[in-house]
Amino acid sequence: MVAAHTTNAESFSKDGFIVVRGLLPPEEVALYVGRLKALAGGAPRWTLPDGVNRHPEFWPVIFNERLLAAVREVLGPEVRYLPHNDLHVGFSSFSWHRDSVSREFGDGPDWDETQEPYRIVRVGIYLQRFADSQFRLGLVPGSHRPGDSTPRQRRARQRTGA
Repeated sequence: MVAAHTTNAESFSKDGFIVVRGLLPPEEVALYVGRLKALAGGAPRWTLPDGVNRHPEFWPVIFNERLLAAVREVLGPEVRYLPHNDLHVGFSSFSWHRDSVSREFGDGPDWDETQEPYRIVRVGIYLQRFADSQFRLGLVPGSHRPGDSTPRQRRARQRTGA
């Protein structure tokens, strides 16, 4: 039996994320990588808070039609851009975390969706190839739901008694 096609909205609801491969054409990726390297000034690790807003050459990413179509498919037609963004070179998070306002498991209003669904998404665009960086982005399907269980969620439930 062949599985039915899953939409981005269904995947997002189930997993808490979607992956849009090949979002940017190679020449655009090369342009942004070159600009990031120039801004980093050769530093192997570099971060610029609010970098997309501060550098107009990155603004086309905000209005990328494929990106907007994917976000609208997940959230609906009325999406808004929140100007919280950073530019990174050689940066990696130290551990699993939830990209939301309240990152502690079950703590904060964005974990309680009984009255209204949490409708803020974070978009990450990774420009490096694995062959070049040996970096793999780790995503934990279902970790956006309090009832699901990752090792960190289990530890948090044990601490809070939830």
